[in-house]
Amino acid sequence: MAINNILLYNAALSGYISGQLAGSYQIDPTQADYAGNVSQAVIFATAMDAAIAPDIAATPQPATTGPISTTSTNGIAIPPTTAAITEAIIVKPQLLQALCFGFSFQRYQQTTPAVPAANFTVAIAAIKAIYFQTLLSASYSAT
Repeated sequence: MAINNILLYNAALSGYISGQLAGSYQIDPTQADYAGNVSQAVIFATAMDAAIAPDIAATPQPATTGPISTTSTNGIAIPPTTAAITEAIIVKPQLLQALCFGFSFQRYQQTTPAVPAANFTVAIAAIKAIYFQTLLSASYSAT
């Protein structure tokens, strides 16, 4: 699995799984019992990451914002060497995590069989639109 932006992939993964389990009373201590939930979150996070092109210096996503990944081939996070990069690598993943949490909030669903990535197409497009519009707003500026 190729990852475009590791920070955004992890944000989507943690946002989805935490939203899915939000409000439920977690009392099952058996790790394997959550495998279906995590597998579903991985499917969602992979699709969400694929929807956002590599966020690198040459082509930040969206344009005019600060980049968060080193190259277009590995998705590795940029070291925080400037204030603008530091802001971008903090704000972008936090925003995406919150949006993914909101989408999956209390959508605890049967995880077998897993929901295919294609079923998330509309939601992912909406999340991406909100993500980009927020980053392009006057209240956020990483450059």
